[in-house]
Amino acid sequence: MASQHELAPIAVTVKEAARLLGTNDKQIRRGIYARELPVVRFGNSYSIAVEDLRKWFDRKKGTL
Repeated sequence: MASQHELAPIAVTVKEAARLLGTNDKQIRRGIYARELPVVRFGNSYSIAVEDLRKWFDRKKGTL
């Protein structure tokens, strides 16, 4: 059972972002390398703000 005081994540990993959007890591990394998706780098891994992920997703809607 989740606590009422449990915090929602403010950032996710590349793998988590891909799972949330129903895509694969490669698509998320393309957005990062194209500098379309802002990230924070921690060593060899990236952290993506959930808010930035939502904005990027909204911009991608309707484009092919």
